[in-house]
Amino acid sequence: MSKPEFSPATCPYGEGCKFEHDLRKYLRDWKRADLTTFGGICPIWQNRGRCSVGWKCRFVGSHMEERATDDGRKELVLTEKPGMEGSLPVDDGTKSIGTLNEISTQAKSDLMKRKFTTPKADQYSKWLDTLAQKPEEQRDHRPKKPPSKAVEADNRISNEDDHQQAKEDNRAQYISPPFLPSEKRRIYFGPETPILAPLTTQGNLPFRRLCVSLGAQLTYSEMAMSMPLIQGQRSEWALMRAHESETTPPAYNPPTTTTVSDYDNSRDLKFGAQISANKPWQALKVAETLTRLCPHLRLIDINCGCPIDL
Repeated sequence: MSKPEFSPATCPYGEGCKFEHDLRKYLRDWKRADLTTFGGICPIWQNRGRCSVGWKCRFVGSHMEERATDDGRKELVLTEKPGMEGSLPVDDGTKSIGTLNEISTQAKSDLMKRKFTTPKADQYSKWLDTLAQKPEEQRDHRPKKPPSKAVEADNRISNEDDHQQAKEDNRAQYISPPFLPSEKRRIYFGPETPILAPLTTQGNLPFRRLCVSLGAQLTYSEMAMSMPLIQGQRSEWALMRAHESETTPPAYNPPTTTTVSDYDNSRDLKFGAQISANKPWQALKVAETLTRLCPHLRLIDINCGCPIDL
């Protein structure tokens, strides 16, 4: 919906398309009338130089005009703001202005077709499965209870020896997790970083943007369910979108003594995501998927207690 009148894009539906292809008829008979607010000027066009909504814009009259072609015909075209012609990046219509963490159509398709791989999550899930298959006494690497006081004195030394041997055997059989704590990124929470908690159906992008302008230093997405994310559902991935104001570094004024070391405020940002999962493999897959597809993400919060049907 952004091409000139005489150079439309190829319709993907072909002859069976039920939509209107005549631009002038669409603007005259089907499109709602332009709004008169903001003086009838499109605010996106005014601030960005080009409107990404195209012919569907409710202010399209402010950034369209009729131009004469070489053959004498009059063609309707969309215009850019004067002085910015040719300097704006090409807009393919797949991303919203001022928002980040919008994944491509190809990535969503790969998720739906199960072509998107998560090797780290699979490795960790395999480790959890291996751990779950071990008997309880082998899985628990904590010291066992000492022998009962009722045990005869002549058997106490023997029991202690057996206990020590069991600990050594358990330590030898224990399998370390695939990843180390040192691989986790450093984050900081302090009195100067007021947090906007995850708010389902309320903590949407416009609301978070308003809260950031009023001083919120950390924000969370609305709660997204793991399985729809893994399956590439568009509605769930829309919750991961962040406004550009949420990708700026949060305030940082740590006390003289802090438990957070090697923290670089300049590399941090405000936006985090909250997911819900009731199985470890779901949370692991979503965490790796979000890390790879959403580069502007501070952390991932997991909700294990929301009373919803998963």
